Amino acid sequence: MRRKDLAEGWDSLNDGGSAMAFGTAFLTRRDYLYLCVPSVIVGEGVTLVINPAHHAYGAVKLSTARTFRFDERMFKR
Repeated sequence: MRRKDLAEGWDSLNDGGSAMAFGTAFLTRRDYLYLCVPSVIVGEGVTLVINPAHHAYGAVKLSTARTFRFDERMFKR
């Protein structure tokens, strides 16, 4: 999924519900196991949204999980 394919304001805290409607439709249709969307927090990154309602969800295995922490030096300006 590319940024230009998303509804305007999808990354806003007050997007009028467009992001929620898009996500709900993705989950409800169950066409895809995952959706790769641009990260709101890290502009160059992506977020992988896994659909637990998809028939292949039971085969999903996470190999690494870790907590993301901001470096405190970022806030000492």
